[in-house]
Amino acid sequence: MTTNPAAKEPLLREEIADSCFMNSELGRGSKNGREVTGFGFCILCSYKLIILWWRRWRLSATDRLAPPCWPEFVPPGYLITRRFCSYLAADFFVSHERSKVLMRVGSVAYVFAFKGPLRHWPAMDVAQNGSFSMDRDKIAQALKATTSSTDQAAAAVFLNEASQMVGFSPMMVHFLMDEHLNPSVRQAAVLYLKNLISQNWTQNDEDTPSFVLPEQDKQIIRQHIVDCIVASPEAIRVQLCTGVQHIMRADFPEQWPSVIDKVVSLLETTDGPSWLGALLVIHRLAKLYEYKRQKEKGPLIAAMQRLLPMMFQRLIALIDDVSQESCLLQKLILKTFFCLIQFSMNTDMFNIDSFNHWVEIFRRIIERPVPAEVDQLDDAEKTETVWWKCKKWALKIMNRIFDKYGSPGQTEPHGYTAFATAYLDNHAIPTVHTVLAVLHEKAVGNFVSEQVIYHGLSYLANAVSHSKTWKAIKPYITEMTSSLIFPLMRHDDDDEELWDENPEEFIRFKYDIFEDLHNPEAAAANFLQSASKRKDILPAILQFIVNVLSQSQDARDIDGALHIVGELAEALNRA
Repeated sequence: MTTNPAAKEPLLREEIADSCFMNSELGRGSKNGREVTGFGFCILCSYKLIILWWRRWRLSATDRLAPPCWPEFVPPGYLITRRFCSYLAADFFVSHERSKVLMRVGSVAYVFAFKGPLRHWPAMDVAQNGSFSMDRDKIAQALKATTSSTDQAAAAVFLNEASQMVGFSPMMVHFLMDEHLNPSVRQAAVLYLKNLISQNWTQNDEDTPSFVLPEQDKQIIRQHIVDCIVASPEAIRVQLCTGVQHIMRADFPEQWPSVIDKVVSLLETTDGPSWLGALLVIHRLAKLYEYKRQKEKGPLIAAMQRLLPMMFQRLIALIDDVSQESCLLQKLILKTFFCLIQFSMNTDMFNIDSFNHWVEIFRRIIERPVPAEVDQLDDAEKTETVWWKCKKWALKIMNRIFDKYGSPGQTEPHGYTAFATAYLDNHAIPTVHTVLAVLHEKAVGNFVSEQVIYHGLSYLANAVSHSKTWKAIKPYITEMTSSLIFPLMRHDDDDEELWDENPEEFIRFKYDIFEDLHNPEAAAANFLQSASKRKDILPAILQFIVNVLSQSQDARDIDGALHIVGELAEALNRA
């Protein structure tokens, strides 16, 4: 006759609670208010283990349930027996020679408990061949429990053990693909999957063997992880992209050449999420090779010869769409392009014609007006919008191209002369006018993000050294000095607030060289120093300073004027 599990659970729960009588002092315990030590403790441990084993064995296969007093995903018998064995080994093995025999009895009881009746623990079963088959629902419960303060530790213990079994990581992928699953379960699943990929995809230390994901699990992950990126929300997508980059670092292109075909197929669709997933993967691939030497970039070059033309066509299709979703895709393309040209530009990726087309698109993005709804935001929020970030990345690319590949005399040893000549002849002057127009918006009081100002002024500082572009800048020097450079060099409201709240932080901010990175004030000083080397420019700037010092009583104006004098100290000494 089938036993009633509801009737059995109180008795079984009592036995387990009765078995857990150890306190924190090794070799000691209490039973019904009496202290038990030494040899008697060994006997009692073994006795309780045998009783526990026997009671669980008597339950039928359908009734072997984890007691409610334990979290469902924790195998209580396993934890109890393992703890008993550790206590016995820690103290009694040394204190009592006779306990050696009972230690072996306890070990045998542990083996029988885990391999016998306790194998029917509901979250994970032992198959006939000795392998483990995992219960999807119980694994999901354990993942959800990692967000609970009470059950987190026990869930982590179980999941760490289960994560080394064949099929665990593919199950995490399956959870991520299930849009109807609890969001907390999916979030926990992606964290476990990312950690498995980053820590166990390859052997980290040859001298210290560690667990490595089996190849069949890796194959499933490689096959589905890009689809997971496409189908997942932002919080999960970020973690998956980290995992993709780690996999590509280890397996691309030898073990994972199909990732390029997968990305190409996604770009060939007309689906926005598919484009987003593809561009995220491409960006991670570009980041992977960003700092490598040119001779090590062969796989990237081969991939980009297929991908860059498609990316350009997608950018052309998106350029007139200023929706947030469209501009997010545009920003990813811009960031990827910057990775490709930051330290070197491989001429096998694009020819002169395609290079010219890319530069034209970048200039259009810089010139493109920002949607009117952005004006409703405060300045900090405006800076973080995707529209201003697109402008920032486009200007950053143009600045990098001009600085590194735009001067024929400087690029000759590196083989970029043709690109430099094409840029200087076709794009340098139009881009100067574009940058001047953007900076004029700041001069008349409209919002321009600080990073756009920084890259714009940096571009003009580079342009000053070329005679062609200097001719385009020179007529605007006086106006720029008074309406743009001078306000940037003045002590403003933000400086005043920082000085009042934290003078030490103010000094660090103003004089820390690392704070000059992307600081418009530093870019303004650099532009002035470059322009002052040109004929007749230094006297004009000094005349403006004299007028300010003689006519204004405002302390902030005086501070700005003296700041400019300090930045021009080297030029003044030469004069």
